[in-house]
Amino acid sequence: MSFDGVTLSIDGNRIGLAIRATGPGRFLRAHPAREQPLARPGQYVAAGETLGLLAMGPILLPVTSPEAGIVLSLVATGSAGYGAVLAEVATIVELRAMGLLT
Repeated sequence: MSFDGVTLSIDGNRIGLAIRATGPGRFLRAHPAREQPLARPGQYVAAGETLGLLAMGPILLPVTSPEAGIVLSLVATGSAGYGAVLAEVATIVELRAMGLLT
């Protein structure tokens, strides 16, 4: 099953929790010292799990999922302004409502 860039909807209403930048910076999918991404589309994440990092100068701030769910998409690495969508997560509640989880 592929989730990258997928749009899910319930009764025509788009689902997916948008995770937004808390300030301007550069979104990183992996820590600069590692090659392994912190999260991938289609991956289950727990509430509080790190999806990526927001680099603000020399500071790396974790971008976390506020709820448990499945990562739908991650934006490409690059600059992000305040409030920019960095990732989208379909929550467990949304997935159950769609009948994708029991």
